[in-house]
Amino acid sequence: MMNDRQRGPDGDRRGRGPSPGRRGGPRMPKNDCAMNQRMRLDGSCHTCKSPYVQSQDGGMDCEFVGMRRYGKDKYYGRLRNYKQYGKGLYVWGKGRSRYYGTWLNGLKHGFGIKEFKNGSKYSGEWRDDQMEGQGEYSYKSGKVYSGSIRAGNFDGFGRFSWPDGTAIEGEFRDDDANGKASKTWPDGSRYDGEWRDGFEDGQGTRTYSDKSAYTGGWRRGKRSGRGTLTTADGGKQEGRWKGNKFLG
Repeated sequence: MMNDRQRGPDGDRRGRGPSPGRRGGPRMPKNDCAMNQRMRLDGSCHTCKSPYVQSQDGGMDCEFVGMRRYGKDKYYGRLRNYKQYGKGLYVWGKGRSRYYGTWLNGLKHGFGIKEFKNGSKYSGEWRDDQMEGQGEYSYKSGKVYSGSIRAGNFDGFGRFSWPDGTAIEGEFRDDDANGKASKTWPDGSRYDGEWRDGFEDGQGTRTYSDKSAYTGGWRRGKRSGRGTLTTADGGKQEGRWKGNKFLG
């Protein structure tokens, strides 16, 4: 069943027509429509709403290039069949939030850059009006995520860094480290292991700046469960831990 997206703005079917140069098949009718009209598949003309005009790539769409207002918002670029299409700039309100990139049927789609009202910025891939694919999201505070994004969330392999040089690299889900990842600190400390909801959680090893190391269980960022702490001089504490405290 054909849905609304498969119809033109005047309700006619917009299926794919035969190639005009294909032998043995019907040719597209000659386009005798005026510049403010688009040609339908049957050769008839449909008047575009002002200030739209006939598109330049075959004349079967209504197109506009320029600036349009949507309440307090402004759009600069190309519109096709009364929707944002191709490259364009959309500015919300007083301009503190804006998007520049590619559009498809009125939705952000392809590569684009969006600056948010709170000072954050995203540069990367979009799909159906959502951040989707590979991209970089930077916060006003200086924190940066770069990597895989799905449905607007950090999801997949990525890297999250802080201004002081601290960084997490590995698997993300729902905007937090989830799965296997590594975290490094400016003092040389390092954690390699399992994560849950942004915390070291599961099995992992942390090497500290004083050369001591702990390998074992973790719970919400603290040594918990069975594990072994090895000091720089070779001493060991092996047994049960809870909330970073050794229980024996």
